[in-house]
Formats: sequence, structure tokens, C-alpha cells
Amino acid sequence: MRQFKAISAAIILLILIVVFWVMKDSTFKDASNISIAVSRTPLSAPIYIADSLGYFSSAGLNVELVEKNGGNLCFQLMMDGTTDFATSSDSVIMFNGFKRNDFENLVTFVQSDHDVKVLTKSINGIRSAKDLKGKKVAIIKGSASEYFLDMFLAIEGIEFSSVILVDLPANEMSLALERNQVDAIVVWEPFAYKAIKQLGDEAVLLSSSNLYELTFNLLAKKQTTANDAKTSVKVITALKQAVEYINANEVKAQQLLKDRLNLDQPFITWIWDDYLYDVSLNRSLILSLENEARWAISRGLTDKKVIPDYRKFMNPEPLMTVSPYSVSF
Repeated sequence: MRQFKAISAAIILLILIVVFWVMKDSTFKDASNISIAVSRTPLSAPIYIADSLGYFSSAGLNVELVEKNGGNLCFQLMMDGTTDFATSSDSVIMFNGFKRNDFENLVTFVQSDHDVKVLTKSINGIRSAKDLKGKKVAIIKGSASEYFLDMFLAIEGIEFSSVILVDLPANEMSLALERNQVDAIVVWEPFAYKAIKQLGDEAVLLSSSNLYELTFNLLAKKQTTANDAKTSVKVITALKQAVEYINANEVKAQQLLKDRLNLDQPFITWIWDDYLYDVSLNRSLILSLENEARWAISRGLTDKKVIPDYRKFMNPEPLMTVSPYSVSF
């Protein structure tokens, strides 16, 4: 009898092992291979957290992250077919909405009203927007950097045309300011913080919060989601888990982000309270895009005269599947 029980137990154990490996192999085969162009910024924290904690894997995704310094570069990678998805600010959506209609926003996963900053050096004698007249100001053309500068100047009634614009990549701005190649820079994090740290006591922060609420979003080609709607749902499911983790585990989330982007704690402390992580698609984004589009038209940054219907660039269906209360148009 004991021998019979031992044999039975061995058979059951063998069956369980076989079932486990069959299910494991099936899950592996069913996993979708995708790539996401991600901007190397704390704004992309939900992407990095989802990757680090295995939320993408749990959702049935094998994800390759292709990192770039800016959402505009990420958008280009997505549109040329190098990646399936891209992270980008709302300004990238606005500008490209004038040029094409073959992409869409699936979800906003963070908002910040102080991510873009205007910096100069004390030796330049610049203390306000008025002092920027006739000065060389570095921007990232066609991005939140350019839009923010215009608003910053407009607050004090300064004409946008009164400054000399210098188009530079975000990662080159700090050195250009240090070498006096430009008088001020308009750049997002972490490049703003790095510039302040590099300049030390010479750094002067000109801008404040509440001028512009920047959002970071997950974009895809319309054809991509039309061909495979389930994958978008999986990505958003992982991002929602990541957002919930960030909000419930602030210290651990900060550590993961620090390790992933090679950041230091003073920087994390510097920016953390400026960021609101959540998954959403709402009417305020549409209004913001329309305001930015009016600005682009008035500044002659596009030859178009009609504001695009940005509602047509929103695809709420995947987010509705994951979190229906997060959608409000």
C-alpha cells in the first residue's frame, strides 16, 4: 500500500510539473514582442517602473525600451517604424497634428506644472523676462521648450521676436550656457537640474510653476492599434499598475527611478512634488492642445490656419477597458 501511494504521489507530481511547463511555454509563446521609445526623464517613471517590476511581463508583453533625450525624438522613432509606441509631451502631439493624422494618444500618465524651466547665469545680469530682450536663448524647436518660453515672455508683455532663438538638443544646453554661447536656456528635467548643478552658485532660475501644465503621453500609430487592440490594453494595464505602485510606495519608486536613470536623491527631491502620476484621458488635454495650436498659428510655426480636431487624435478605448472612470471628454 505504501509503495502504491508513493507511486501515485510521484505520478501526480510528474503531472503537475508537466502542466506547469506546458502553461509556462504557452504563456511565453503568447507574449507579444513590442518596443517603446521612451524619453529619459522622470516623467517616464511609469514606463521604467512597469519594466523594472515585471508589470509588462505579467501583462503578457516582452518589451524593449529604446531611450532618447526628448519626446520629439521618440515620436520620430515610432513614426518611422523603429518602435511600436512612444512617450511624448502634449506639444509634440500639437505640432504633429498639423502635419499628419495617422497617430493617436492612448493615455496620459503624468502631469507637471514645473518641469520646463528658464535658466541663466548670474554674471549675465538677467533677472526677469524683460532682461531677455536681444539675448540668445536656447530652445528645443517645436517642443514644450519653445511654447514655454513664449508664455514666459508674454506674462511680462515681451515680444517673442525680441529674443534670439538658438535651437539645441536638451543635452547640449548646459554646456552652451556655461561657455557663454547662449545667455539663457529653456529646458526640461533632468537637464534643468543638471545645468543648475553644473553651474553651481552661478545658476539663476527665472521661471516659476503654474505657467504651463505639461503632460506625458503614450502614443501609437493608428494602424498599430487597429491591427492589435489587445496589446495597447496590456501596455496600459501595466502602466496603471506602475502608477499605483508609485503613489503607494514613494521611497521605493524613487529608488527604482534613481537606479534606472542614474540620478541622485537631491534631484529626485527637487522634482518629485511637481509630478502627478495618474492614467487619464480628459477634456483638459484637448483644451491645452487647442491653446498651443493657436499659439503655433499666431507665431507662424505652421503654414496651417485651422486648428486640428485633436479629439480625433485620442483613442480612449484601451483605457476605457482598463479604467473607464479615467476617461472624460
